Amino acid sequence: MRRRDAALAATVSLVLCFGATACGGDEEPEAKRTAAEEQCGGVLSPAALTALEQVMGKQFSDAGDATTDETVEQLRGDYGKRLNWSRGKQFCEISKTEGGVNSMTVSFSLYAPDDLSGSNHAANLHAYPMGKEALAGAEDAYLYFECVSPELEGSKSRPARIAGHLSQSEPPSDTAEVHKANMAVLHSAAVAVAGELKCEGQAGLPAEPKLTPTD
Repeated sequence: MRRRDAALAATVSLVLCFGATACGGDEEPEAKRTAAEEQCGGVLSPAALTALEQVMGKQFSDAGDATTDETVEQLRGDYGKRLNWSRGKQFCEISKTEGGVNSMTVSFSLYAPDDLSGSNHAANLHAYPMGKEALAGAEDAYLYFECVSPELEGSKSRPARIAGHLSQSEPPSDTAEVHKANMAVLHSAAVAVAGELKCEGQAGLPAEPKLTPTD
């Protein structure tokens, strides 16, 4: 009888141990949380940080630093090859830790002149008065600008055409505020890239994003 009672007690103890966080084993690691200021290598402006928190909240997974140097190096190399357009280089990725699975990525590439859509852009995108063209919706935002820089040989006569793209996997809503928030984050990243490339006149990008749509 004592043996059966002892075996039963051991079984109960084992079950309780599996359901607890102690028992001498390793605890389940919590998802790392970081603040908005730490996203994209800390290059986002105050306006962009406010916009980011608006669409993604205030708790983020560890997204890592922005690849500013690598992005600029690829743009510089692609321009030197006289490519008409190039594949995008991811600048940064932002993921939230609570309330859903939303993530946001920002990338940059060279674009061809006919990539600009003008007034024929998709109906779910709205135009903003920045750069050569700026468009934003709930899931995507695009910012096209030209860069003349001493680091880009020949850019005085042939400016580098640079396109920024922001993609959001699970936007909270399809509203004007979300569109503006996406554009604010992309604008800030574009300013960082233009600064690192030493683009003259900040590549024509305003210091603060212009978020009144033109359509």
